[in-house]
Amino acid sequence: MNGASDFGFFLSVPRFRADISSYTLSQPTLAVLNAIYLLGAHISNDKTIATEESRYLSQALQQKALSMSRSHPKKILYIIQADILLAQYFFRNCRFFEGWCHLTSAASLANGAGLHQISSGTVRPQMQLVDDAEIRLPAARDIIDEGERINAFWIVFIMDKCWSIVLGCPSSITDVDALGSQVYTPWPLDVEKYELVCVLGVLLLYSKDKT
Repeated sequence: MNGASDFGFFLSVPRFRADISSYTLSQPTLAVLNAIYLLGAHISNDKTIATEESRYLSQALQQKALSMSRSHPKKILYIIQADILLAQYFFRNCRFFEGWCHLTSAASLANGAGLHQISSGTVRPQMQLVDDAEIRLPAARDIIDEGERINAFWIVFIMDKCWSIVLGCPSSITDVDALGSQVYTPWPLDVEKYELVCVLGVLLLYSKDKT
């Protein structure tokens, strides 16, 4: 998945690959998988793969529409990721209205889940923008989980600000303390750095146990 970050892919690639082959409830949703296949077909030089583009698009849209009704520990992040990838696809094809719809959907979920106010290892919005149990995130398992959430917010933030200017549309993400939307989430890092911190933490715990 070289160059995945260029398309707004914010998930940990090693963990994502492991989840694909895990055959457990942590498997990525069909919405995000088909969105990946769609972009792969779109940029592929293989004519056989390229002919599958319309099928992947149809499946990605259908599965994304069904995602909120399904139970998954990373449901919200996967929906945001699918929306980002679909937005990238539509923007690349000059289908700006459809791209903007998916981008605003991602922004709404990111705000509602409190990804704009991540601090001290937890998601702690000062004022919940949307009081909906469906979009509340469980506690992050480790620094990689937290890193995915941080990067998810900033990908959405950057795309929202850039495309709102290009399209002349109001930004979906504000930074107003009175509205509970002030941004406290730290600056993003490459996912590989979060993975390195996680490995170093495990090694440190292991060395302490040995002593």
